[in-house]
Amino acid sequence: MTDDERERRGDELDARLDTFTSEAEVRRVLEDFGTRVVAARYRAPEGPPLVTVPRDVDAEVEAWRQRRTTRLAAQRAASGAAPTSSTRRWWQRAR
Repeated sequence: MTDDERERRGDELDARLDTFTSEAEVRRVLEDFGTRVVAARYRAPEGPPLVTVPRDVDAEVEAWRQRRTTRLAAQRAASGAAPTSSTRRWWQRAR
């Protein structure tokens, strides 16, 4: 993996974390990411310098938890909306 790919993955890490449903998965990915970043810092650069830093796992898990709570609340609010005529069956529509 080149430094460019590693940096891009760091930028996309939040989006990737948002796809997980358990805290254990989030922690595993963050710890793996941090290990790779630290290892990359000790190797000779293969391209542009590495600007990604390891992330604080506990802080990132808390941020993921807040994003997940917000996303689930939005989904619940959207599903709790009154059904429109296009979602009702023909026998449920008012005449």
